Amino acid sequence: MIRFALMVLLALSVVNVATAQDQNAQKGQQTAEEAKDKAAKAQAEREALRAQMKAEKEALQKERNEQSDKLKAKKKKKDDNGDNGDNR
Repeated sequence: MIRFALMVLLALSVVNVATAQDQNAQKGQQTAEEAKDKAAKAQAEREALRAQMKAEKEALQKERNEQSDKLKAKKKKKDDNGDNGDNR
């Protein structure tokens, strides 16, 4: 009778350990999936920020080019008028 009780106890312990391992495996899988989702979200945010920065850089470059063209046109106009900046 005692042997039977010990065998039942041992069997329940084995089942309990197996269940705990399965729960830990599921928890680990959920954690891995959460980490993967978090990494994907962070990557998407980085790509969006990179695209925004690229657009801002292009806008600044366009503005600089326009200012440069205006200054060149102004200088050319001065040169065409013979004005060398000496107004004595």
